[in-house]
Amino acid sequence: PPDDAPSLEGALLRGAKVQAEDADIVADMQAQGKAKPSNYATWRDFITSQRTVVPLAVLEEGSNTVSIMHSVNRWSALGSRGDRYNNSILGAIGDRQDGTDPTWVKLRANTLEWKKVKIVKEIDSNSNIGKWFDDVENRFKPFNATNEDMLPEEYIPNAPMLPMEIAYECATGEVTPWELGQMCEEFEHGKDPQVAELLLPIKKWAVMASMQGAAAGSRKMETVLSACTLKSKRLTDHLKNHLDQTLGKRAEATAGAAAQGNEVARSSLEAAKLAIEALRTQVSVQHQAPTSDEVHQLYYKGATDMLRLQHESKADDSMYSRFSDIQKGALCGFCHVTSWKEVPVIWLEIEKTKTDADLRRVLARAWGKNEAGPLGILYYDIFWTDELLTAIRKVEFVEDDTACFENSESGISLLNLMPRSNNEERRITKLQREKREAKGTWSAADERKLYRRPRTPPGTYERTMTLYTTWAMFLEMLFGKKNAHLIGVNEVRRTLMGMSKIQSRLEPIYFANITWYIVTDMCKHFSKCTQLADFDCRDPMGSVTWPCSSLALTASNMTGQMAQNCMFLPDEWTRLINESNADSPWSGAGHTGGYAGGSPNKNSGQGGLGTGGQGGGGSKNQGGRQGGNGNYGGGSNGRDVDKGQMRFVHPERYGAKGGVNNDVHREIKMGLGHALSVSAKGRLDWKRMYSCCNKRYADLVKWQGYQYGICHRYEAGYCGMEKCDAAHLAASELPNGYPRVLMQDIGPGLKEYASAGHFGGANKRGNDGNKGGPTPKKPKKEPGTDGSEGADGGDGGRG
Repeated sequence: PPDDAPSLEGALLRGAKVQAEDADIVADMQAQGKAKPSNYATWRDFITSQRTVVPLAVLEEGSNTVSIMHSVNRWSALGSRGDRYNNSILGAIGDRQDGTDPTWVKLRANTLEWKKVKIVKEIDSNSNIGKWFDDVENRFKPFNATNEDMLPEEYIPNAPMLPMEIAYECATGEVTPWELGQMCEEFEHGKDPQVAELLLPIKKWAVMASMQGAAAGSRKMETVLSACTLKSKRLTDHLKNHLDQTLGKRAEATAGAAAQGNEVARSSLEAAKLAIEALRTQVSVQHQAPTSDEVHQLYYKGATDMLRLQHESKADDSMYSRFSDIQKGALCGFCHVTSWKEVPVIWLEIEKTKTDADLRRVLARAWGKNEAGPLGILYYDIFWTDELLTAIRKVEFVEDDTACFENSESGISLLNLMPRSNNEERRITKLQREKREAKGTWSAADERKLYRRPRTPPGTYERTMTLYTTWAMFLEMLFGKKNAHLIGVNEVRRTLMGMSKIQSRLEPIYFANITWYIVTDMCKHFSKCTQLADFDCRDPMGSVTWPCSSLALTASNMTGQMAQNCMFLPDEWTRLINESNADSPWSGAGHTGGYAGGSPNKNSGQGGLGTGGQGGGGSKNQGGRQGGNGNYGGGSNGRDVDKGQMRFVHPERYGAKGGVNNDVHREIKMGLGHALSVSAKGRLDWKRMYSCCNKRYADLVKWQGYQYGICHRYEAGYCGMEKCDAAHLAASELPNGYPRVLMQDIGPGLKEYASAGHFGGANKRGNDGNKGGPTPKKPKKEPGTDGSEGADGGDGGRG
């Protein structure tokens, strides 16, 4: 292209001419330097303040070639507190093509920072990595450096800055990370030594990006970049103006659009003239002249038909084509299977559909099979909107990996499964039919008719349980029982069913927070993507990074403060809850006796007004006022309501028999190998262990997100405490990093513990691990009167 073209290629060509001399290259590249900067903020400010192209090399997740990120800038939405990209750093990937701008992505906090890594020691042509890439078949495959000698740790940039000439080669062709390193070596040949020093971070990054990551097929220096969606008009204008500054302003865009419009007008006019000429030829035989109305109608019909034909010819809707390998790979990951043949049969039927009507019939028939299921299961019937059908057929289940109010109803969100009124269903069906019939003449005013009020989750126990049941049945229909998000949803449902006896105490904010955790987990889960190539290994079940779910943690903490105080709950939901009335879906209609009128943060509360109403909660031990049918209220006594909730969810993991953990995490088992071999019955003497590692029980049990912590005794193999409050988790349920932190805490004392020989046989209370220490005495309950203090509170009763 010409060097004055308003594109990335043109801008890089202009920059390459400016960097013709070595001194110019050194002057530009010195901003990055050859070592880790002392202050990342200065580097970020430099990158985001440039009004010319500064090319950065990035390796996107799942890609095998280097991408060029440019036009990096910081967006500050002054006065728009709800802008999702406020104070975010954004960058462009790709080039302008056919009048479209490049893809804008949101950078993570560490994208413009340096990473501490170990690089392969030998990288010449005779080394293992050099011989690996000499084979043409290995060009797009990462090198496994497990058995290679490594250099000491050093820092390299996550997104290094490139010289303009090298960036131009990467932008105009497919360049792998290994080829990028070779290009740098050729580029520095014959240049000043300072240029070679400034290219060192790029060459080291290229070597690391050529090495295989933790998962099969991944690479070390992969960067996760989230595409910018739902951009506001202010942000769109800002990004367009920024591109005009960095790449150049497109002066031909207006002329091209006008030429295209003139071509459409000429085609329409010619079609109308042909129709009029045909009419004149016809009427000449009949010796009749066409009226002005007939000519006007023919012209209008010719112009409309021409616009419709042009719209249909340009439409490239691949929605009803066969699934691509990328879509098949993603579906295999969501269904937790290793081949396309193992996915549920419904996806094979969906792939064969060619119209919306066919797809709606397939889904409705599959959903209708639930009517023959067990009696007594309450669930909602699904209204299949066009948006829901499109999300399923295109395998675009969520809009972004981060949940917010704007995208909470996008894709296959569980909020779309909530029931609608008959009038609303008829209105949506009518507008969808009108849009299909309008085709090319559908206007922006017509699009605004499709606007629907935002959906908000239910605020009662019964409606929430029905929605969660519908969501679980919907997920099982599409992805089978192995879907990780479905397993987490069922954990939440089981925990919520166990709380049916205290449902009258649960307020709408509680259900809203639990629903928001499910929406957040849904966005994270369905934004992950596996590929068919990931399953081409010896042990795909063990080596593939499957889409995961964190709802098991949510379920284990549902009785704690986490579910009741979600710091990311949308402001729109909170406002609706505060403004709700008796007719609102947030109200407590249908609950026996209504809700408690008091608050645990106030000094007193009013009992429910219904028959048998629950007494209001006062302060921690203060009794409430009389309410309902004469029962006295009482405040909760701290942990009495939700103490040891994990024990009720998984009672089989507690006690002298259930406390045996046969699923110890591999990292913990390896770290405790020798210590377990010298312990009686293969069980650690924790009293001795605490002394050796200079720790206490309270120091080791704490873990953020778990109200009562994680039981390190159970994770080490055995916990015989009957009333252990801490969570007993299987190896697959442990949070990331827990095994490493536990071994860091007790690691210093393992050598001393193992050298002392066998322990645990002398003292039967605590030393052998069977009893785990004496059981603390329960506080003595004393009766109270109306308004008096009671030690327990509880439901109130006559106290």
